[in-house]
Amino acid sequence: MLNHLTPLEEIRAYQSIFAKGKADDLQRLLTRRFGPLPDWARARLASAEIPQLDVWLDGLLDAPSLGPDWLGG
Repeated sequence: MLNHLTPLEEIRAYQSIFAKGKADDLQRLLTRRFGPLPDWARARLASAEIPQLDVWLDGLLDAPSLGPDWLGG
């Protein structure tokens, strides 16, 4: 029997699935706010780590555009 259980949040597969879900949600919200996303924006969302996705989610309502000042295009 296992003496040590790894917390779910530390499992790489869980992190990957969780990040993809956040990226998908953020893409949906950005599309609703700014219209269809350019390829570079979708690529940034797809490759972002959870902490960066959280920053973008927190700033979504204050973002004036998808430009380099916000999403880093």
